[in-house]
Amino acid sequence: MSPTLNPGDTVKTRALSNSERAKIRRFSIVTFVPPSEKDTLFAFRAAGLPEETVSITDGKLMINGSELSQTMLPAVFKDKPILIPEAPHSNMTWRLGKNEVFVIGDNFSDANDSRRWGPLSLTNVIGVATAVIRKDTGAVETLR
Repeated sequence: MSPTLNPGDTVKTRALSNSERAKIRRFSIVTFVPPSEKDTLFAFRAAGLPEETVSITDGKLMINGSELSQTMLPAVFKDKPILIPEAPHSNMTWRLGKNEVFVIGDNFSDANDSRRWGPLSLTNVIGVATAVIRKDTGAVETLR
């Protein structure tokens, strides 16, 4: 999640109830247990929400067939192509179920996220990140 979160930083998380998980906002940083690594917690942005169609087409993030405008994107996403890690010249589409989100890491080039393993079940979501405490300075920054 660099540059938003860096190794050694502490992430404060607000735990979500089952009903709150279905109300996650787009680009919120969610903490979760990934499907492939049951002993690890990840923190990525929720780019696609339940029952949406997420596409990566020519390096652009599309939701339900429409490209997200640059004003909607977090600063780390702006003016950067979003590629499929194993096949950077590919276009792919995922249809999310009513209990799934599509998560993307801020470090596009090597994030182990939904572009690699598909939609994330909401049952894997622990909470929403609210703040980060920087390892190097101890500064506390509120997350959106």
